[in-house]
Amino acid sequence: MWGKIIGTVLGFMVARIPGAILGFVIGYWFDTSYAQQLRQGGFSSLFKDPDLDTSKATFFFAMFATMGHLAKSKGRVTETDIEQAQQLMQSLELKGETRREAQQAFREGKDPAFPLEATLKRFRQDSQGRHDLLQLFMEQLVHAALNDRKLERSEYDVLLRASRALGFNKFQLDKWLLMAGASARFQQSSQRQQHSSGTHYSSHEQQRQRQQYQRQNEQSALDDAYQSLGVKASVADDELKKVYRKLMREHHPDKLAAQGLPEQMLKTATRRSQDIQSAYDRIKRARGLR
Repeated sequence: MWGKIIGTVLGFMVARIPGAILGFVIGYWFDTSYAQQLRQGGFSSLFKDPDLDTSKATFFFAMFATMGHLAKSKGRVTETDIEQAQQLMQSLELKGETRREAQQAFREGKDPAFPLEATLKRFRQDSQGRHDLLQLFMEQLVHAALNDRKLERSEYDVLLRASRALGFNKFQLDKWLLMAGASARFQQSSQRQQHSSGTHYSSHEQQRQRQQYQRQNEQSALDDAYQSLGVKASVADDELKKVYRKLMREHHPDKLAAQGLPEQMLKTATRRSQDIQSAYDRIKRARGLR
């Protein structure tokens, strides 16, 4: 649809009625081409690696194409956006033709007429609507959107379109954004504490300031630990344990692999489960739980 609309408008602006007709024809061909590619299993070659089944190929294409669309939504794809996509390809150990296809998917996603909803609905269909797998996909997109520690309105709009296409709502997206931001701050606080623990202060005043800073940092880290699990500091112990166990089940690498998560993405699931465990351990220490 968007190809016909954009083609007609641009054609009319250039050559009035004749241009509009020509633009409509070109747009119709563009939309038909995309639709045919979707029916055949996706855009481009959708990763012809013989080790990837249809659902895994769709996962990779949907991921990198949506990342490209997300990056372009700001108006200009930055070096940070490109570097992040390359780092993900590197961490997934994508090589040769598979890596080139991931790069092509990213480029296709940058097209303003890229059919985001259709692509993600196809991914959802190929994934058989597996909730935990789709959630991990969205969490990866949220991480990509927050790569520069700020979220522009255009990026949020793309994330909202993506989440709805995958069967989630605005409330769930907003919660993931809050949890992701808190998780990042918690990890940074933990790193600062490790760094400061090895620093020696000579004067009494310096030691006092250090202790005050540590108390403030510990409280901030504790607040972020709660938020990274999606709970309030007033949550009861039993409820806290339930939330923790639920999050660990959702991000367990073996379970996600059984649901169709590509083997290359297991590192992401493992890293997220480690972050959950770290935050939970921090809360347990503060509460004196075993």
